[in-house]
Amino acid sequence: MKETNLHQYFRQSKDPKLCEVLYKCAMNYINSNGYQIKEHQKKALLNHITGMVKRNIDAEQINIQDKTIFNEVSQDSIEISNKLMEKLEYIANDEIYLLSIHFETIRNNK
Repeated sequence: MKETNLHQYFRQSKDPKLCEVLYKCAMNYINSNGYQIKEHQKKALLNHITGMVKRNIDAEQINIQDKTIFNEVSQDSIEISNKLMEKLEYIANDEIYLLSIHFETIRNNK
């Protein structure tokens, strides 16, 4: 993804600096663990992070009714999601589970 495209996404978040920090942290985790990320997965992850930052600013809450659907998500994916979420003040904890799906999918790339 081109640098100019990244900055367009960051601006959409209402807090471009925070969005960029979260995205770079996520990509650092992915790269440092040797995971392969496909272009469409980068876009999906960036879209989610952009939306998360917006929801944090707007104090918009997402509630998951049935968390058992996330039982098979690895602890590692949950932990990196939780680490990213620590940088957000007004976001629902349920967002961790939604974000973890991105990392879990990337971990399972062949």
